[in-house]
Amino acid sequence: MDVLVIGYGKIGRIKAFIWRDLGRRVAVFDVDDTKRRQSVHDGFMLHEEGKAYADLVVDISTPASFHLQSLKWTLEHITPAPRCILIEKPLASDEAELQAMQSLLAAGTPAVVNESYYLSSALGYVAQDIAKCGSRITAIDAELSKNRLEDAANGRFWDEHLGSLGIELPHMIAMVQALGYDIQELQPQGVVVHHATNGRCNEGFTLDLTAAGTQITLRSYLGSFRVAGSATGPNKAVVRSLDIYTAERDYCVQFDPVKGLERYMAQVTVLDRTTGKTKKVLLDDNHLAAHLKKLHTNTADEALDSLLNAGNSLAITELIFALKKAARYQAVPDNLTKVAVVGRPILEEARL
Repeated sequence: MDVLVIGYGKIGRIKAFIWRDLGRRVAVFDVDDTKRRQSVHDGFMLHEEGKAYADLVVDISTPASFHLQSLKWTLEHITPAPRCILIEKPLASDEAELQAMQSLLAAGTPAVVNESYYLSSALGYVAQDIAKCGSRITAIDAELSKNRLEDAANGRFWDEHLGSLGIELPHMIAMVQALGYDIQELQPQGVVVHHATNGRCNEGFTLDLTAAGTQITLRSYLGSFRVAGSATGPNKAVVRSLDIYTAERDYCVQFDPVKGLERYMAQVTVLDRTTGKTKKVLLDDNHLAAHLKKLHTNTADEALDSLLNAGNSLAITELIFALKKAARYQAVPDNLTKVAVVGRPILEEARL
């Protein structure tokens, strides 16, 4: 059972190790000589033209602007055809790439999308608890922020066409979908891209949506600053949080990394609004490994597979393109101050 990882950057390297731990033989294809040498040093094979594979999964881990090129290369050079082609998100960087990708996928290419948040045990816990209580979600607030200026300078993560909207937003849309919302229900109310004047990659966004009466706010700051309310402050900490509000309970989910916990652990803080009591639940939440394991075992799950299929990811990509066109751009001030608290106090305390 084989895996061919295309693109041995930070994400490709992480996934190559996971695939090997699952018992797969892993080969690597990368046009960069340094990355090729690193993969050999890590103990992986290099892809060779005409190499025969068995029960092959191709894992495309290149930047979004190379997804189409990598998919075409796979279809032209890898025989027999792989059982599955895994593609990072978003699927494309611009409209022309998206149309070409749609044509290839319409021809029956066996592609799925690597969006591991659908398999988050923390999200699953919250969704099940809300269903058990018979509650309705009234509001959702998510933030995925990290200063990625160094990554961008080294050609990692940053999407030249989509900017900050092309990095963490697909993850946050997946979180909302994991809580039971369909992509077609999401109605944008406004998107602001905040940008600094000292660097092309120094930006972030705030997006407001509604879905079935639920107010949804998504934030991501990927440069040197964070915006909270009317204040702008330095972006010094990694923030990976999701707050969900219902009439009976409020939930704060902190995704890996969580201060004081081992890697790949998540913490869910639950506030019972009738009693005022809180509880904390710690969960093993290595959702990337869970996703690759699902593909490794070829385990079917109708509801989950509908989210992981390329059609859903194409719809998410189209939404991101529409948001890019509708975005209002706002420069941030040069003098950074301490940021104000955003969200309810009990959930802010949960993040401390």
